[in-house]
Amino acid sequence: MNRLEAMQIFAVAGTLAAFVVVPSMADDIAQPVQSREPVYVWQGNRIGGQRASAETTDLPQVVQAGSVRYITGGIGDEERAALEAVKNEYNLHITSTDNAGEFNGDTQITVRDRGGQTLVNAEAGPLFYADLPAGTYTVEAISVGRSEERKVTVGQQKPSSLYFRW
Repeated sequence: MNRLEAMQIFAVAGTLAAFVVVPSMADDIAQPVQSREPVYVWQGNRIGGQRASAETTDLPQVVQAGSVRYITGGIGDEERAALEAVKNEYNLHITSTDNAGEFNGDTQITVRDRGGQTLVNAEAGPLFYADLPAGTYTVEAISVGRSEERKVTVGQQKPSSLYFRW
């Protein structure tokens, strides 16, 4: 029995065990495991269970929202490494994890100034970095049906960090 036949038998057995092999996966099953590209699962605004490619694994894009510049991501080692490389360009660092300490890529982040004006409202990955003018802000994070709100003072010399655990 060759590898392709073995993989096809595995696919049939998987289907009988209530696993569904969708047509787009059929080609993957016939490929040797080492040639498969990673599939990143993201429940935020960047990658949605789609096959990783050069377009989807690049550094997350910097977003300019009025006077605030931010970047978010951190799903997968490459994204985390890329974000770590630019971390010092931002003065607010927010990390979101689940109760076990695993990164949570499905958090809504809202940053408001002292007057209550929304400066940023973004679906964020487990890492969210913003470059804000010095001042005091309210950060609201929403994930897994829960909402937390925290005040943070941001300066230009040393970054401020918030950690949300869901």
